[in-house]
Amino acid sequence: MSSPVPTLVPSPAEATQDLHPAVPGPPARGGELDWSQFLHLRAEQRYAEALENAIVGSANDPTQLEGYLAVGSAYVELEQYVQGLWPLQTYVVFAPEDHRGWGYLGRAQLGAGQIQEARGSLDMSLAINNRYAPAYLG
Repeated sequence: MSSPVPTLVPSPAEATQDLHPAVPGPPARGGELDWSQFLHLRAEQRYAEALENAIVGSANDPTQLEGYLAVGSAYVELEQYVQGLWPLQTYVVFAPEDHRGWGYLGRAQLGAGQIQEARGSLDMSLAINNRYAPAYLG
């Protein structure tokens, strides 16, 4: 009798079980995740500021899927791999076709010492887009 295969990411129900708005009601004016601002800060390698931008925006609207990618990828760039795992796992549950999510998840898993899981995530990233260079660097 074979043992069940462990899942790489939680189910959507597990991923969202603790998901609730940090701020009741609509996001505060100016508190939304500004994806272009996040990308600008990340491009300038201002990762701590990018992370702060992503966390504030995601806390104000946890239903904004890109917020999980933003928070997780910023943690990876800051080499805080364990902290990046949950947001990236959540992201790939809801956006399994996005090679960036799988690539960042693989890098986070590799940094956290989860070698087998990292290989699966990086392979998934490359299966979706074999020209995604960061997945090769994982």
